Amino acid sequence: MVKILTILFLVQAVKSTPQGVKFEYFNPQAKVVYLAGDFNNWSTTANPMRRESNGTFWLVMKLPPGKYEYKFVVDGQYTADPDNPVTVGVYGNSLVRVGENYSVLPPEMATNTPVSSVVNFGLDARGYLKLDRDTLESGRFQYRTFDFMEDLKLDVKANLEDKADLWVRIRYNTKQYREQSTQLIPIKFERGLLTMKGGNFNFFGFYNAHEIKGPDPFRLLSEVGEFRRDFGDGEQGVMINFNNLLVLQNVVLAYSNNIIQDRDLIYATVGRELSWFKLGLVYRGQKGLNKLYRVPSPDSLSEGGNLLFFNTYENENLYGGYLTYQGEKVYVSSGGMFGDRKLMAGERYRDDTPYPVDISWSKSRILKGFANLKGLFGRWINSAFLDYEKHYYDNLFIAEGCKYYKYWRAGAGTSYNGYFGLNLRYNILKTDSFMKWEYLFDDLENQRIAYGEFPLIGYSHYLTLNPFLKLNFKKINFRYDGKLNAFALNQKPYTLENVFHLDFQVFKPVVTYEFRTYTINSSFLNINKTYVDHFAEIAYPVGKNAWLSVNYGYLPRNLEDEYFARREYTMDQGVDYNLLKNNFRGLGTFVDLGESALSREKGVQLWLKIIF
Repeated sequence: MVKILTILFLVQAVKSTPQGVKFEYFNPQAKVVYLAGDFNNWSTTANPMRRESNGTFWLVMKLPPGKYEYKFVVDGQYTADPDNPVTVGVYGNSLVRVGENYSVLPPEMATNTPVSSVVNFGLDARGYLKLDRDTLESGRFQYRTFDFMEDLKLDVKANLEDKADLWVRIRYNTKQYREQSTQLIPIKFERGLLTMKGGNFNFFGFYNAHEIKGPDPFRLLSEVGEFRRDFGDGEQGVMINFNNLLVLQNVVLAYSNNIIQDRDLIYATVGRELSWFKLGLVYRGQKGLNKLYRVPSPDSLSEGGNLLFFNTYENENLYGGYLTYQGEKVYVSSGGMFGDRKLMAGERYRDDTPYPVDISWSKSRILKGFANLKGLFGRWINSAFLDYEKHYYDNLFIAEGCKYYKYWRAGAGTSYNGYFGLNLRYNILKTDSFMKWEYLFDDLENQRIAYGEFPLIGYSHYLTLNPFLKLNFKKINFRYDGKLNAFALNQKPYTLENVFHLDFQVFKPVVTYEFRTYTINSSFLNINKTYVDHFAEIAYPVGKNAWLSVNYGYLPRNLEDEYFARREYTMDQGVDYNLLKNNFRGLGTFVDLGESALSREKGVQLWLKIIF
């Protein structure tokens, strides 16, 4: 497959209408919203937006062709358009391009190279040097340097006549790519995304680019893995979208091959809008899961008194339907899904030679259901959900008498303008008798559990509670994130993680401090301990596009700035999904090793970061 691939910016909150350009902003908690931009000299009162009963604010502006910067003034506070990813300038103003007849155009990239007027180069170069204490023979400590790393990301973006967008990333990393391969020059074509659009038709080609989402409410093509990232990371494939196809709407077809597992995935969904209702169907098939080599047949097939051995893999097929209702004040969706998983034998061994065969065994049948509610409970509970999942296992793969396990999940969440909120989830697991531990992890949801939930998996029930608080005052920013996972309130086992983040600017330098505590109490895992780690940083701008950073402790985010690097650290110690599946009783020991090492991390790190 040609590894040329994409990024597409969709300005969903800015739409073209015959009367003008329509701006929309959704916030049920907001009282008054104005539209401010360079088209009205950034007036905070000249253009009030009309409020609908469901919390949507809108305004139609007659704008001539051109580029416009804007923001929403929400109850007196400037707010960038949350549905427009294109921002410019030091203030992060949202940007929209307007064409003839009030058409909304894709963002135009200003070239920074004389090579072409449609090509843009972006460079993120970092030098990393770590200092840590070393013990001398005399017992004194001194700092020594180690773990030097160079990391360079070159992004190339191109826009062709507003019909196609291309993004590719070339990465040079002296630590990551030299350790993972035998190549002498640690450089790699890392990611790419290609988008082409033409009215009713959109095409996406992707390679290791997590920008791909399926529109179905089952999330069959999104929220992948523990960190719930968008589908596409570690994938290569294509996606085609038709806004209208015959009597159908929102038709999406996708194919992807996993770069590491060589797993094939086929995805399809169709929908039809009927007034305030939408009907939809979805399918996802995965071929080539869990490949194993030279394993005995599950039903002890033999030939001439000798047990037969096969090369095997698993196939999964899921079929679902859903119904959504979008009213003025509420959004309701519900649906159901069924499917199966089969063990396939592609090759059979005779002596040491494999020969092609076509044998399969039925492993499990799957039932799923869900219901989501938004806006029904007013401002106190913004959303609520209920998920149900049940797996039936054939006796061929389980101990006698074992038939199924099932999961119930219920949850609710609330927030106030993103400043504070609370999310709650309650999980119930039921099995009819003891079954193989690894079958529990056929459930896709268990592949997305958070780190703090690890000690609770396998219990009959447990709850998760996630509060957050965010405060901004002038140049001081504070955020708190809490994660409580417990068998029941005030009962063991439980885990509790608290992260306090503070950053502020002192003249030119930016000072950051982050304090984290992690408590785990589980008699089953024989661990009852609280771990503490810190991170402090001073970043000084040494040029227009260059920063020098000195920090102490473990850098809380990885080089991609996607998720907490603390989890990467503990995963390197073995505390990951595979540990749950293969050695659950060793979890307490590994958590203690990983978290203790993280708490002891006292190194000083130097960064030089250059971006243009």
